[in-house]
Amino acid sequence: GTSPFGHGGYNPEGIRIGGPSKGNRTAIKVWETRAYKDYDDQVELGTRNIKVALRRLRRFAREGAQTELDLDDTILAYDVVANRVWLEVCTEFSEQIREITPQQLAASINEFRQWYWADPERHRKARLNLAPVRRDVVDGAFRRLGVEPPKVAVEIGNAYAERREQEVRLFPGALETLQSLKDAGVRMALVTNGNPSTQRPKIERFSLEGYFQHILIEGEFG
Repeated sequence: GTSPFGHGGYNPEGIRIGGPSKGNRTAIKVWETRAYKDYDDQVELGTRNIKVALRRLRRFAREGAQTELDLDDTILAYDVVANRVWLEVCTEFSEQIREITPQQLAASINEFRQWYWADPERHRKARLNLAPVRRDVVDGAFRRLGVEPPKVAVEIGNAYAERREQEVRLFPGALETLQSLKDAGVRMALVTNGNPSTQRPKIERFSLEGYFQHILIEGEFG
C-alpha cells in the first residue's frame, strides 16, 4: 500500500515500522533503528568518560540556553487578584457611596479598566504612571453608572493600589522553577514593563535578583 506508516509498501516520505524493507529504500525514518559508530575501539566506556561528557553538556547549556521571563502574571500572581481587591475596597467605602452598591461599583470598575487598557497606545503611556490611571478608572466607573464621581473616588483608587501590592504573591512553584533553571545552567533575563518605582520593590521583596543575569524594566530606559 501507500500508507506513510508500515512496511512492504511504497510511500516517498513514509516511516518503516515493524518489518523488512521491500527494497525501495524510500523511508525517511526507520522506527526503532539502531545505528552505532565506533569512535575508538581501544577505550572502554566508564564512569570517568560519562562525567567528562556531562561536564561538557553543562558548559554547553551555560553558553547556549537563554530564557526571558516576565514578572507580573508569570512569576508573580498580580492581575489575578485585581477583581477581588476592587470589591473589597469598594465594600470598605460603601457608607460613602450610598447611591450604588459595592458590587455595582466593582463590576463597573472592572468593565471600565478592561476598556481602558485595551487601547495599545494608551496602555504604553499609562503603565509608566499609574496614579492618574487609578483616578481615571474609578471616575469612569462612576460615570458609567450615571453617578458623578465623589471626592472619595481618589481615596478608593489609592486604597486599591496599596491593598493590591500587599496581596501580590509568588505563583506556587515559581522559585523552585527558577532555581531548577539556574542549576541547569540556563541564563535568564527578567524583562518587564512599567515603572521601576513599582517593579523594583516587587523584585526586591521576593529576592528575585539572584536568579537573573539581567533585569530590564521599561521605565528605566525611557
